[in-house]
Amino acid sequence: VYKGKDDRDVMDIFSIKSKKLVKSIKFNFSEYCPEACFSADGNFIFVISTNKVLVYDLKDFKIVKSIDFSESSYISHIDVSKGRGLICVAEENQIYLFNDQLVLINKFPMIADISDVSFSSSGDYLAVSSDDGFLTLFNCNSNKIIVKRKIFDGRISETLFGETEKMIFLKAFDDNLCRIFSIEHQDIILDYLDFQNGGWFAKIPNLSYYMCSKDASKMLHYVTPNLKVIGFEQLDPVYNRPDIVLDSIGKYFGGADQELIANYRQCWEKRIDRLGLDKEKLGKGEISVPNAEIVGADNIAYENRGGSVKINVEANDSKYTLRRFNVFVNEVPIFGSLGISISQLQAHQWDTTLSVPLSTGENKIQVSVMNELGLENFKYPTYVNYIPKETITAKTYYIGIGVNEFKEPGHKLNYCVKDVRDLAKAFSSENKNIDTLLFTDKQVTKENILALKDYLNKTNVNDKVIISCSSHGLLDDSLNFYLAMHDLDFKKPQARGLKYEELESLLDGIPARQKLLLLDACNSGENDKTEVLKQELKQKENSLDSTQLLAARGVIIQLVEENKSNFKKVNELFVNVRNNTGSVIISAAGGQESALEAIEVNGKAIKNGAFTYCVLECLEQNKGKVLKVNTLKQYTEKRVEEITKGKQKPTSRQETMEVDWEVR
Repeated sequence: VYKGKDDRDVMDIFSIKSKKLVKSIKFNFSEYCPEACFSADGNFIFVISTNKVLVYDLKDFKIVKSIDFSESSYISHIDVSKGRGLICVAEENQIYLFNDQLVLINKFPMIADISDVSFSSSGDYLAVSSDDGFLTLFNCNSNKIIVKRKIFDGRISETLFGETEKMIFLKAFDDNLCRIFSIEHQDIILDYLDFQNGGWFAKIPNLSYYMCSKDASKMLHYVTPNLKVIGFEQLDPVYNRPDIVLDSIGKYFGGADQELIANYRQCWEKRIDRLGLDKEKLGKGEISVPNAEIVGADNIAYENRGGSVKINVEANDSKYTLRRFNVFVNEVPIFGSLGISISQLQAHQWDTTLSVPLSTGENKIQVSVMNELGLENFKYPTYVNYIPKETITAKTYYIGIGVNEFKEPGHKLNYCVKDVRDLAKAFSSENKNIDTLLFTDKQVTKENILALKDYLNKTNVNDKVIISCSSHGLLDDSLNFYLAMHDLDFKKPQARGLKYEELESLLDGIPARQKLLLLDACNSGENDKTEVLKQELKQKENSLDSTQLLAARGVIIQLVEENKSNFKKVNELFVNVRNNTGSVIISAAGGQESALEAIEVNGKAIKNGAFTYCVLECLEQNKGKVLKVNTLKQYTEKRVEEITKGKQKPTSRQETMEVDWEVR
């Protein structure tokens, strides 16, 4: 371990077994010691020191030998082959090979400066990377170059062999991009990228398919040949294919887990079904969508002082008629989730001009035109930065809906009312420009909640709306979710319960563009409707004999279990790109999970729902700081699962892809 001036003046040697410092070796300040490595037998350590290699005996840490190069030399890298005892020393653009007696046996000139050297475990191969992005592979038995291949446009910083000596892992110098090179096929088989937040991305070279961590996909954008940007949410369902990636690279690693690949394929199909897309066409990579764009988008000024921008939109589809039109600003549909119908025109070509109101700061503007098949154009964003002449103070509207007491006895809850009151206090503690409405117990009726739409229609584009709901959550026979109102008939939730779509509609089409719904209720996550098969079987039981009934039950149980498993994996693997209203909607629990309250955290019973407790905890920890909605979402999802020991896992029923706004 190096430390000191330039991190290279002092070398600390530790024992891995005892985890203690064994020796600290100090170098002269004039010397630069970038690398060291142990000998094949582990008795010596080779240390680079500017224009020489120093050999230390690990018994007494004294120098026993020095390999000197010319005074003008600069030694940059060293590696030892554990299998053959060979030592490789890189001097700028020259490679030297020594045997275990430190006798020079060969040298190779390189065109560019060397950036790293690495032996395979057997010592049969030596990989040399250089500043010009080339990998050079030597066969140490024949002393010949067997591969010379351009890997990156710039410098390669690290080179490492895989355990089987079939692969070489190479890392770019100026980013976190890694590439896996197959020695047998002499080709790059996988691109791999690490993100600072722990996310990752893997792609097959020369193909569009990739797999990635859930959060990483939100960082991706597609770029057309003429450098137009397409948001990931339109193409991620097509090209985010872990099944194809694993199957493609499996042949290089002695085969792939076909059961896992089949499982991933089912998960992808489940995702496509949820989005209502044609998986047969998408499975073949076929995409046929209308064309729509803002005419002269490049001429629209980025800086804006007026508060609105005039856009001209043109759309066409040679095959199908155009059906609907919408404009998105910061991923929010300004004409609501349904947009504006143009189906009555029966047109294949269409255009319009309109004025788009802008929010303070940067506005991501996209136009959407849908054809009769329900396919949408690729939405190319245009960015406009609105700087108002006078400061605009945005208002926050907080609405809390909490029910402890129900008209029907036997369903009492303890902390729902406290949940929404505590959140009202937390959101208003550092925000004086906030309107708070609380609906508790008898006030929580379907009529009162739906009437809030008129209230929210009075907001403006810069305002924030936060709705928090804490009550029972129920499912009907078709697994539709209902939030329990005070006067709910628990046997017939559809009669007086508030359906999820009705709750979602409160945020649909309102002027405010920053919208958050916190849903602390059981069963509040999205459900896999395959479960309905159970109900259908019950209805048919009387018409089936015992043998048929047993067979039917077996098939349905198998289908249900498979789909529940796949549905869960879909939520873990993929971002939910379906966002009808431009809102962030976080459910406290999965589609058929309980939302717990009064659990113990650190040995102490909390007096809130577990979900609300975690939201409050995040708000408290970020007191006096800017808190973004995605930070709140990610913290809450992770923390709830942690304090409930996996019994409760929040999910995002809707989320924004690129836009991340300040929730407080």
